[in-house]
Amino acid sequence: MAKYLKAMGQTTPVAKRILELNTDHPLVERMMSLYQKNNQDSALSDLVHYSYDQAILNEGGELENIHGFLQRVNGMIG
Repeated sequence: MAKYLKAMGQTTPVAKRILELNTDHPLVERMMSLYQKNNQDSALSDLVHYSYDQAILNEGGELENIHGFLQRVNGMIG
């Protein structure tokens, strides 16, 4: 609905996003392991940002920093 209002030039209320994680998911387990080893690890930061960006994309949203998202993805697969 917010996209339609924005397209028509209307102002939209800011919606507070809530990210829910499955603590049994392998990605979340990996993040928890990295946090316990070194909570300042850049790989941990990348995984957290990746997870949030994926959630935004999955709900049909738009990323504020697509370049940063692509850099993180390329760093993970490269």
